[in-house]
Amino acid sequence: MNITIIGAGNVGKALAQRLDTKKHKVTFGVKDPTKDEYIELTASFDSEVKTTALSTSDADLIILAVPWSAVVQVSKELQKQPQLKNKVLIDATNPLKPDLSGLNLESDKSGGEIVQDLFPQLNVVKAFNTTGAENMQHAGDFGAKPLMLLAGNDDDSKSLVKEVTEQIGFDAVDAGGLEKSLLLEYLALNWISLAYTAGLGTQFAFSVVRR
Repeated sequence: MNITIIGAGNVGKALAQRLDTKKHKVTFGVKDPTKDEYIELTASFDSEVKTTALSTSDADLIILAVPWSAVVQVSKELQKQPQLKNKVLIDATNPLKPDLSGLNLESDKSGGEIVQDLFPQLNVVKAFNTTGAENMQHAGDFGAKPLMLLAGNDDDSKSLVKEVTEQIGFDAVDAGGLEKSLLLEYLALNWISLAYTAGLGTQFAFSVVRR
């Protein structure tokens, strides 16, 4: 599968490295692909780095993995890409306040719903936002599969995301419609608090225990 990751930060790189082990073709979409840091990145495994707009031309799946402050700009860069209509966009962002003390939302609408409003031509599925980047890279190393909740309005899109999520080692659970993204974003905030304030560190993940 051709997977485009918009953003090449910690989350984007971690997901790319994991997806590469499952033989997916990864293309990064960034503002300036000529930077030295991206040249070094593509040397570490089979991937390409292109401008945001060009990176999505052959994408079967798109992952949005940029800071919340960059989401609007990315949406503007992709607005005029007709080939994106009805493709699936995984929203891996969290609308966090700069000091990580809460969510930076002005209404009851979730970040996932805001992303859908900004990308109306795409089917948005919220995922890959509730744990740290290192856990995404090493999802298969836990004793029990770590949980990854999904939220979205299109069942076919969620099925695709569920398949990819399970390939890289997560227990993918459908949390419901896109409005449930708010619960996922608060869960992410809880993970951050436990990791950095409560002293659990970053090498833990939530898991569902069944009987």
